[in-house]
Amino acid sequence: IELRRAVLEAQSNPNIGAVIVQAQGPAFCSGHDLREIRRYQQREGEESDDAAALTEGRDKLSDLFGLCSDVMASVATSPVPFIAKVDGIASAAGCQLVASCDLAYASLDSSTRFATPGVNLGFFCSTPAVALGRSVPSRKHAMEMLLTGEPISAERAERIGLINEAVPREDLESMVDRVAETIASKKRSVVGRGKQLFVRQMEEPLDRAYEMTSWSMVQCALSEECRNGIDSFFNEKELRR
Repeated sequence: IELRRAVLEAQSNPNIGAVIVQAQGPAFCSGHDLREIRRYQQREGEESDDAAALTEGRDKLSDLFGLCSDVMASVATSPVPFIAKVDGIASAAGCQLVASCDLAYASLDSSTRFATPGVNLGFFCSTPAVALGRSVPSRKHAMEMLLTGEPISAERAERIGLINEAVPREDLESMVDRVAETIASKKRSVVGRGKQLFVRQMEEPLDRAYEMTSWSMVQCALSEECRNGIDSFFNEKELRR
């Protein structure tokens, strides 16, 4: 719920150029509360002649996973860039959140791990797989995480493309702040249009993707932001002479 509010606030507030997603405790995000899922499972499994009581658990689970999927999709499609700052475990939906963010950086601390362990508990991490499969370049690396349920280190997460970079814990905050400030210094409208178009064109065939992006380049070239940007470039060049 808090993350959903943050997404909506970021979109509506023109002063927000980037959002950093980080934890307040020792874990980045350990995923869904298994106690909550267990309550709904028990309710679903109770013997009762009341059809409404029997379906209540299923409805609760549907709402729970549906809300999570909506939030993850809104992070990925928001015009505002989201940056994950990971220092601790990112498991199941937590790993899904990292994969849903536009950029991700992690500490090299031994406690920092990434995992999709649902297979160990009797259910596959199918919704995290949506984000993971779109974030990790190699399908085989994504499937290895999903099929084994084994955690991977920050170093390996960087190697397979799940995160941008793993750095010493003492450098993590300054690095993420520097990246966020750099992004926020750009024109928000340009960044927003570019991010959303990037997401859309990735789902299209190559020819359609080029058609969409070529037309976008035309529109951008004719915009006031682009005219001002190119004017500034040539003015600065003249001043350096």
